[in-house]
Amino acid sequence: MQVIEPQAILKFHLSQIAIFTEEELRRMEKILKLGHARAGQLLYAPKEKLSTLAWLPISGILRGYRYVDCVDRTFCFSNPYCAFGNVYYYVTGYSDDVYMEAATDVIYIYFDYKDLIALEKEIPKVEKIRSYIIKMTNIFVTNILTDMCTKDLKTRYLELIEREPILFQLIPQYQIASYLGVEPQSLSRLKAQIKKEMVMEV
Repeated sequence: MQVIEPQAILKFHLSQIAIFTEEELRRMEKILKLGHARAGQLLYAPKEKLSTLAWLPISGILRGYRYVDCVDRTFCFSNPYCAFGNVYYYVTGYSDDVYMEAATDVIYIYFDYKDLIALEKEIPKVEKIRSYIIKMTNIFVTNILTDMCTKDLKTRYLELIEREPILFQLIPQYQIASYLGVEPQSLSRLKAQIKKEMVMEV
């Protein structure tokens, strides 16, 4: 799996936030940390004190999920150039019911929250990083809810294949089904239907 340079990921996200000087970028790179996790390793669970602002994968896939009626329900996947952060914690100061794990072997970069807060005192616009994480998470959640309300399963499935084909190579079907809001059996039936339609078209 492709590994992207940490500095490239950092500069991509920062370019969406504000204009930073080369010196300011160097200051942020100094507090940037590199982490590794094996597939299935839990990186965050409810009631844990969160010290990381966001996880930014440079290789591999992170998965966010909750337990609903004792069933593991996937609500997001985070790939390179997509940040994963627990916004609820940073807005309220309290933990919610989110779990985050490495869906595959993952290499990721992150900031310790205390390091970033300290840097904000020297570079005030660094505070915009927190606002950016909150904004992107809100957009992500809004898009999911809109899709659930306005698009049928087949449309959501085909759009996901086009948008994130890597998921279908590396992620178990039951997790993809959960992300699409259905049971694995429903996704299997849909895949069979699509395959049948393709054969008939030929």
